[in-house]
Amino acid sequence: MSKTYRAGLVGCGGMGRHHLQVLNDLPEFELVALCDIFPDAVNKSGDEYGVEARYLDFDQMYDEANLDLVTIATQTRGHHAPCVRNLSPLTSSKRMTWSLLGKPPVLSSPSINRTMSTPASGKHKRW
Repeated sequence: MSKTYRAGLVGCGGMGRHHLQVLNDLPEFELVALCDIFPDAVNKSGDEYGVEARYLDFDQMYDEANLDLVTIATQTRGHHAPCVRNLSPLTSSKRMTWSLLGKPPVLSSPSINRTMSTPASGKHKRW
């Protein structure tokens, strides 16, 4: 029997709903937590996919949801903060290891440099 990975999503808008559909169709993933700054968006997606853990703050979701993977499906300008927080040593001691980040990853060269220079534990890989 293969492992089931606990997945969370940051950003329940158009692209986030696409990510939810894909993750929901893959038996290796269990959708366990959703986050969006808009309560209506997170509640609509949570109701549609049967996800009970709903957050308005990704820091709280990262701290409480015990995730193996997070997909960050915010608008591009919102990619940096949840990605850096996931890669930070604060999160590295927790189970969450993988981030799926849409393209473009950030809006500017300085932002990508900050994102890629985040101190990460050996558990993280960057492509």
